[in-house]
Amino acid sequence: MRIESELLTEGLFGQVLIWMLELVPYLDQLGQKPEWILRSRNYGQPPGFNIFPSIITTTYEPGSESGASAVSFERLLQTVNHDYRGTFILRTDAGRRIFALRATFMSSCEASAVNALLVKPLSAFHYRERTRIHPR
Repeated sequence: MRIESELLTEGLFGQVLIWMLELVPYLDQLGQKPEWILRSRNYGQPPGFNIFPSIITTTYEPGSESGASAVSFERLLQTVNHDYRGTFILRTDAGRRIFALRATFMSSCEASAVNALLVKPLSAFHYRERTRIHPR
């Protein structure tokens, strides 16, 4: 299975990762280990804007069926998304089991967050590969 998105326009943590996690129980039920091609206007790099594997990787090798025709990320979300109903531990466990953030991404986040905390309290941060983190 290969899951592909249109060009996503919202945040990495507020849109992309949450939507990915909503598909995990469905993929588990099917026993699928898909290839992911998720395009993000704010985080992907031109020309394809795919955030795999530059920002996010999978903890598995995609199954042999990954070369099959693409399944729409957005269509899957409309039909099979899982509502965790506030069970964030289950969501976190599912995410850690299947996805990993790249070390370069994490080190950028950590360094920027530490620097921001030394200057002023940090309520949130926003990451863009091209512009780095902006403390708010």
